[in-house]
Amino acid sequence: MAPSRRGKGNIVSDSDPHFDGGGVAADGFDRFGLLPDCLLVSILSLLPIEDAVRTSVLSTRWRRLWTFAPLRLLDDSALRSEKFPNKKLLAFRAFHDEEQWRTQEGWRVRAIDRVLSAHAGPIRSCRLSRVYFHIPLLDGWIQTLSQKGVQDFAILIPMERRFYLVPPSLIACPSLQSLELCYCRILKPTQPRPNPVNLRVLNLKRSLVTDAAINDLLSSCPALQSLSLVHCAGLRRIHLRSPTLCSMILDDYSLEVEELFVVDAPNLEHLMLGKNTTRRTHLKVLNAPKLELLGFLDMSIKMLELGGTTCFEKSMVRLSTVMHSLKKLAIRVDFNDDLQADMVFDLLRCFPCLETLDVLIADMDDEDEPDVEYWEQQDSLDCLDHHLKSVTLKGFLGQRTDSGFVNFLIAKARVLKVMTLISVHAWKEGWVESIQQGLCLQNKASIDAKVVFMKEKHEINQFHPWSSLF
Repeated sequence: MAPSRRGKGNIVSDSDPHFDGGGVAADGFDRFGLLPDCLLVSILSLLPIEDAVRTSVLSTRWRRLWTFAPLRLLDDSALRSEKFPNKKLLAFRAFHDEEQWRTQEGWRVRAIDRVLSAHAGPIRSCRLSRVYFHIPLLDGWIQTLSQKGVQDFAILIPMERRFYLVPPSLIACPSLQSLELCYCRILKPTQPRPNPVNLRVLNLKRSLVTDAAINDLLSSCPALQSLSLVHCAGLRRIHLRSPTLCSMILDDYSLEVEELFVVDAPNLEHLMLGKNTTRRTHLKVLNAPKLELLGFLDMSIKMLELGGTTCFEKSMVRLSTVMHSLKKLAIRVDFNDDLQADMVFDLLRCFPCLETLDVLIADMDDEDEPDVEYWEQQDSLDCLDHHLKSVTLKGFLGQRTDSGFVNFLIAKARVLKVMTLISVHAWKEGWVESIQQGLCLQNKASIDAKVVFMKEKHEINQFHPWSSLF
């Protein structure tokens, strides 16, 4: 496309037959000049912030039009000094010359401050993620953003400035719909209680937050649909009570959370847990009639309650509650542990409509003496007869215990479409063929079932259905 030429009050293209080489319309009309300001403002709102600001040099009329356009302020992409236009070059120079990096970040801070001061219109979204923030300025920016009706806001404070104390005015912002905080602090409920009536998405990452603060937010957010707590510190007992919450993520890498109780969540559909989250956690699901996705559940879980049934760690108490809503399940299991294998069978019985099963095989203890015939002794289940279509086993070793589970599913799952076995041994010559000979593929309950072998990937701990949610 030919470069644009700029004239006073108009924007034209050299390649447009309606314009001459001088940058004016051939018929003498200023096409853009005929448009009302409201339409020009709407057009400017579609441009990146740096391009919208540049239109201010076109004419007196254009000088302040950009300030009335709804703004998307993303400091990590658009606001770069012309001295450092290339992000990779900037990163290289920053590594070798901290002073240049500080100069660039100082320029960015001043640019943000000027944009917020000059802009008179609404600000729809804002992401602040750079290094050298001045905290007093950040407090003022948040106040300005709240006044300008920000809807989507993210504060991603780097580690050097970790645990920025979030002001109550941000939590209480009535226009806020999505909030993402990283390396921030929300320590206790504020008085008076905030009332973020439109907040639908709350993501906290590597932040310091208390049980009281989370419970208070849940009770004061009447529209909250998605809650994510990833690698946060300070949480011990989380009790979910929310009539609107549809999705929750909890990834507790430090194993601090002792209780996760889903007390009353009538619209909760997805409960996604990090692979180690439930190892020391008491998980209780009391009222979640729409729950479709659950995992990871560690089979060495401290305590699991489904409805009125409780299963303790290393106990023989069987789960009896049936949840017809659940369709996707992820578990972490040591098949050499008979009690864990028994719990897997119990869970499959509890979820008769299960369609997708994701299994992360834990390091199996060679010192155990498992019942290698356990799975041969088990009868079929409702989920295997009617619904289970996809199974993935990550960390498959081809031992008698995990192979026994695979053969059990092959022989019982009547509508199975695909079973994927991911193994570190899949690259070895002849290993796949050897395992295939040990599987009862000739006894498939589903003639359409395929068994696929894959080499172990780096993201082996990822619950596959998660990827479709974000």
